[in-house]
Amino acid sequence: MKHIRNLIFMYMAGTIVLVSCAKNNPNPSNNNNSPYMTVSLNGLAWTAKTDSGQLLGPDNATIFGDDGISTVYLKLNSLSPATYTLSSGSQTSINYSPDNIGLFKSDSGSVVISSYTNNIIQGTFQGRLTNGLSGGYIYRFTNGKFIAKLQY
Repeated sequence: MKHIRNLIFMYMAGTIVLVSCAKNNPNPSNNNNSPYMTVSLNGLAWTAKTDSGQLLGPDNATIFGDDGISTVYLKLNSLSPATYTLSSGSQTSINYSPDNIGLFKSDSGSVVISSYTNNIIQGTFQGRLTNGLSGGYIYRFTNGKFIAKLQY
């Protein structure tokens, strides 16, 4: 009987340890405000290994995501929850450096800020990015999602 109680105790202790080791799932439905950035880039999944957010003033910021090879950053000219339409002349933009040397900027698309509270900003983005050259390469960003903690 004592042996059975010890086995049950060891089983329960092991279960508790395994449950406490669960990894966070980096997607907006996790609701834990863990910073992340993901996007489908020309149909291929892209996920930042590192991400950060920087306040540039009381109502604008830049959100960076880097996968070690390329960088995506969002320039936000307003932090209020809303949908911001992108064009080649807009101050809010999606920017992409595929090799951390060249730069592509959105000429259409949108950034949706769904919430901004306690310096945590969350939203989605999609757009078409070009390097400004006639006949140049085009990147299409779809299903972009982000959460970032903004700091000065």
